[in-house]
Order: sequence, then structure tokens, then C-alpha cells
Amino acid sequence: MGDDIRTLTSTDADEFGRLCAAVERDHPTPLRLTADDFREMGQMPGTRFFGAFDGPTMVGWSGFLASVQPACQRFLVDGDHDPARPAGELPAALLATALDAARAWHVDTEPDLPVLFVNRAAQGRTAHERLVTGLGFAPERYRYLMLADLADVPEPPALPDDLVLTTFSDDDSERLRRAHNEVFRDYPNGATADEDNWAGFMLAGHARHHLSYVLSDAGGAVAAYAFAHEYGAPASGRAEDREVYFPYIGTARPHRGRGLASALVARTLHAAAAEGFTAASLDVDMENPDGASGIYERSGFRVHHTFVEYALRESAPEPEDPAPAEA
Repeated sequence: MGDDIRTLTSTDADEFGRLCAAVERDHPTPLRLTADDFREMGQMPGTRFFGAFDGPTMVGWSGFLASVQPACQRFLVDGDHDPARPAGELPAALLATALDAARAWHVDTEPDLPVLFVNRAAQGRTAHERLVTGLGFAPERYRYLMLADLADVPEPPALPDDLVLTTFSDDDSERLRRAHNEVFRDYPNGATADEDNWAGFMLAGHARHHLSYVLSDAGGAVAAYAFAHEYGAPASGRAEDREVYFPYIGTARPHRGRGLASALVARTLHAAAAEGFTAASLDVDMENPDGASGIYERSGFRVHHTFVEYALRESAPEPEDPAPAEA
């Protein structure tokens, strides 16, 4: 193969950002990172990145992001290579490196839990599908990256009088995390957030708390929420846009059917447009049991890309029998 694969550090950020930009010009990816995004994500516990180098030039990357779900430890595994050079064995070697490192992380951190590895790629990438299925993954679900233009955004609808509107507060973070985990406790392939994962995404520099809205009842229970982020590289790939991204949108079970999440999304879109954002994006499971894609279409979103979600499951190792006592 001839390429040197090693663990990446913050000193590799600029080269990583250059490679990701080259990849994105060739095909859409589910994880778009600039150099600054890489530096930020690299500080999260449970995150590892690897790079393949031809001399000083990075020609491929892989990595994982670990989180603890109610019934498993989940690893989002990703990677890609320079589209200007023949792939050869490099993509398989990179992804295998990330999987081996994730398995080692699992043994060190949550050895009693089963493991779920998830990988996503744009629909129609047959070479990638051959690669991941060869490593044991199977296609399980489809996800939409949806995009809305923010020209002529209407005024948001009125909110119910029995609920209190606030924005995201660091001091209120744990209450919101627990509410989110309750909303998504049964979501396919995991969508809850442990404390480290939540802090890395929701308390980081890309979070836009003033555009992240929460509705709570009189007793302080969360009824609905819509959180907003802004990344250096827009999720849609449209570099000409200033894009607000919704990482989490949810409604507590007792309040479903009231249109609360849609109302909060509309409020964020209106506020973001007034601030100079020109587009909004979000990611949704195509078979979301709550019909979320239809809800977002009514809010002005349209499917921009379709991604295939591949999954690989491994059981927790059986405990070893204790050694017999010596006579």
C-alpha cells in the first residue's frame, strides 16, 4: 500500500481540513469537518482520528466517536480518501484501523455492553458498500439530509399559554440532556447522549444557544425543544450559504400532536434568517416513527442528500470462568 497510517493530533488539523474539502467536492459526506471543527471534535472523550500519509500529504482518514446508549456502546465510524488518487487497499485499511481502535476502546471502557458500529455514506456509492459489507456491516436504514432556504421566512406561530419558552442555558444542560434521552430512548440505532457526548456537541463553540429553543410546563418538565448549531462547513455542502443546523429536535410523549416542535423550528428559522443565515439543514431517519420528514417538509425543508446507514453489531464477550483453586 505504501501509505503511513497514524493517529492524528491537532497539528494535523489544517491538512485534515484540506483533505475533507477535496472529498466533499467529489461526493457528499455525512460528516463535513473544517480544520477548526476537527480541533474541536478531537478534544471530545471517546473520539479518535487516523490519517494515511504519502510523505507530508494526507491521502485518507478514518475515525470514531463513541457514546454509551441504554443497551449498548455505540461507535459512529467514518472515513474517506483523496478522490484524486486510486483507492487501492487504503479505504479498507483505514476503516479497519478505526474499527480495531474502537474495539480496544470498548474493552477499556464498557466491556460488559454489546457494541453497535454505525457507518453512513451517500446512497449509490457501490464501492463504499462493498467495502463496509466486506468488514461485516449491513445496510439497515436510510437517512435524509434536508435543506431549507431562508428567504421570506414567515413569522412563527403563537405558542400555547400553558408552556414557558426559554433558550438553551449551560446551567440547564443536564435537565435538557435527560429530557432528550427520554424522547429518543427507543430510537433506531441509538440517538441518546451520555454526558461526554452531550458536552462535546451541546456545550461547544459551534452551538448556537440563542437560537436553541425549549418549551417547558409549569412544573419544569421539558415539553419540546429545537437546538441549533453552526459549523464551519455547511452540512449541505453549499459553501455559499451561512447555514444553521438542527442536531436535535424532539417532543416529550405527553405533548405530542400539538405541533410544538414545528413551532420551535419555525421560531429558529425566523430568528436565524433575521441574523443573516441563508439556509437551514437537519438530518432525519427516513422511517422515523413520528413522521418527522413530513413535518419538516411542511416547514419548508426538502431532501438534499440521501445517506445509507450501515450497522455492525457485536456481543459483549462472555465472562471468563474463574481459574480453579489450587489444592
